Amino acid sequence: MANNFIAQFPTGYTPTEQQVSLIQKIEAAFKSGKKFVVCNAPTGSGKSMLAKTLANNSKPVSEDFKKLIMSYEAFEQDYLSGYTNDMECLAEGSHGAFALTITKALQDQYQTIFSDTLTIKGKTNYQCDVDPSFDVETAPCFYTPKLKHDCQAVNRCHYYNARNAGLCAQFTALNYKMFQALPDHVKHRDYIICDEASELEEELVKQFSAEVTYAKLKHAGLEYEPLYSDELIDVRAWLTDIRDAAKGGVESLQSKMQKNRGILTVADRNRLSFMKHLHSSLTKVDDSWTSCEYIVDRTGVGVTLTPLRVNKLAESIFGCAEKVLLMSATIVDHKNFTKTLGITDYEYIEAPSMFDAAKSPIYVSTRYRLNYANLKQLLPAICKDVKAICEKHGTDKGVVHTHSQEICDYMYNYLTGDRFLFRKGKEKNEHILKEHGETQEPTVLVSPSLTHGVDLKDDLARFQIIIKLPYSPLSNKRIKRLFDSDKDWYQDKMLSTLVQTAGRATRTANDYSVTYILDGNIVEILHRAKDKLPKHFLERFC
Repeated sequence: MANNFIAQFPTGYTPTEQQVSLIQKIEAAFKSGKKFVVCNAPTGSGKSMLAKTLANNSKPVSEDFKKLIMSYEAFEQDYLSGYTNDMECLAEGSHGAFALTITKALQDQYQTIFSDTLTIKGKTNYQCDVDPSFDVETAPCFYTPKLKHDCQAVNRCHYYNARNAGLCAQFTALNYKMFQALPDHVKHRDYIICDEASELEEELVKQFSAEVTYAKLKHAGLEYEPLYSDELIDVRAWLTDIRDAAKGGVESLQSKMQKNRGILTVADRNRLSFMKHLHSSLTKVDDSWTSCEYIVDRTGVGVTLTPLRVNKLAESIFGCAEKVLLMSATIVDHKNFTKTLGITDYEYIEAPSMFDAAKSPIYVSTRYRLNYANLKQLLPAICKDVKAICEKHGTDKGVVHTHSQEICDYMYNYLTGDRFLFRKGKEKNEHILKEHGETQEPTVLVSPSLTHGVDLKDDLARFQIIIKLPYSPLSNKRIKRLFDSDKDWYQDKMLSTLVQTAGRATRTANDYSVTYILDGNIVEILHRAKDKLPKHFLERFC
């Protein structure tokens, strides 16, 4: 590692005074013995430059480790499904850096900025080279190890090539889900950079949760008994039975593929994908069962298993790094944030915004103080206000943050015309974002889930509307338990999402936009939480 971090600043770029200051503080913290640095830096600070600087400062991969990866020896397993060469990999020590992101789009952003950055994505993102009608998740090699071995021998598989190259690179960007899917012994790094770290708790909850739906089990042809008990010993035995049933279903389809020489119907492919995912998620829950408390939510349609707290689960990431940098623009209360993740010894660094607040004013309507009880009654009036604001910005692109799918669906029936691009049902945002970016028309995105990881710079959004303060639903058992035990956690979570949402449209110092908040509850909350909120956010309110 270099003696001077700033000397490793990305080639071709000149650091700003703020970036120099941040890098020096990060360097001082790490050299003082801190494993964790929490960096709260607003949009425009160039946080990706900080990540790349750390990567450039890391040790390169050893030739022995590279050989273990490229020869696939690192992934050889014994009859107990253990890795035969895991100790050899770990003996090579740490190297390089991982940037962990919440979306594939953020991975791509790193690669766009730094051409030598590699990415690793899940198997469903890569087509099988033997039969392009399959993705790698359900490719023919699934039922014949020889085919897999032959493809790997000539580097024919796009997924495994990307995975191996990413593991041997000095800087690789991958999302949290992909990181968790990799074997522990191949992902020890000098630095792990947790991007959008304010969302890390939610990511860990997602990665260590499982949902079992009876109708889907029946559709997949799996035998099961409904769960009738809340006793944890009974719940664990039940989830083990479901996991074993899923494993048996996968093996049955594997045998079917072998008999049919790799041919599976679309229905069987969907069943295979479902059962593999179910087995994986239930295995992860079972493996972490004793390290954290799980909340069991039984309904008539199925069972959801969710970890109450993530402080122990965070070690699945932190344990793979020598040093950890947690970056976000929206860490509201760093003491509560680190407590949630089980971090006790850390350095906190905060940077001011370099943006002119006057270019991104936030206007608040105090007509409505929205809550669960009055929302349906007030939605018609809110829709009228949304329509009026959109007409005021008739020649501009914009975005309406609906907070929930329920509000989004209601607006779908009210806001008519081709201008409005809705996220409907289980559709992904990628489709409407692509259409929004390619058209010259002043389209308006309407979605409950464009609050994070979306870069609506310049003309992509000159205005945005926030319908309701983004509180997490208290109908969720986990949220209700944490709300009852820690009201500050609940409010901090909402404020973090609010600051994130308000930052989607103004992305550079020369950019500009207008934000409208239609929930009048924000006035009282701003007064109560003004000491927690970033100064650059408070300065935007008119």
